[in-house]
Amino acid sequence: MNDYDYDDDDNDHDHDDNDNDYNLDYDTGSAYGLAYDSINEDYKIFRIDMYAGYEILSLKNGSWKIIDEISAERVDSCMLSDWECLAFVHGAFHWIDYLSRKYCLVSFNISDEMFGEIQQPEVVRLQIHIKSIVDVDVGISVLGGMLGVSYKNEKAFGLWLMKNYGVKDFWMKLSTLPSTGIYSIIPKYMFSNYKVLLCFRFDEARKRFVYRTISGGSSKLYDLIWKIMLILVQLPLMLVILFI
Repeated sequence: MNDYDYDDDDNDHDHDDNDNDYNLDYDTGSAYGLAYDSINEDYKIFRIDMYAGYEILSLKNGSWKIIDEISAERVDSCMLSDWECLAFVHGAFHWIDYLSRKYCLVSFNISDEMFGEIQQPEVVRLQIHIKSIVDVDVGISVLGGMLGVSYKNEKAFGLWLMKNYGVKDFWMKLSTLPSTGIYSIIPKYMFSNYKVLLCFRFDEARKRFVYRTISGGSSKLYDLIWKIMLILVQLPLMLVILFI
């Protein structure tokens, strides 16, 4: 698929959190996932912690079990900082981890409790490789029942889907769009026509969000992004002028 453009303004949803509602007290050093184990007929919670390693909770027995204690030495807190929950598809959770002296796309099957590694798109692998030099965020998501991987650096955002799970050559590029001035871009949902709902965050405090769907093939992408940025920048100034 080609580069994507935003849909009409009817699909634009702007959310501004009240300062009193926002709380910085959240666990930035951990990531969690909840899923149903159809083989063992049990709900399970999987936890990655930069200090404790990997743990899993079975709701049947109600107790945590340590999967790999030494893994805490390699869990990168930078890879945990922007996650909402772990991506779950094909009976396994997925995330980016540091294994064998490199960053990998790792899977953990909740039924047999086995780890695996999935080959990433080459562009994403290179972005992770230069993470120590430039600011790069890499995200794992599930879109339309398929595994998705994305990156965002200071200039661009890219999104891929794995159409055939576990097969390297079946990564499909969905979109590439500019990300200058945007703090983070998080894929939320994919419709049947491959339109994707994205959440744009413009500040680290998570106070302002813009939700847009993207679809293919228009040269107006840059103009629309900068229209959003211009509104967000000008709005405080307009309010000041209004009350003077």
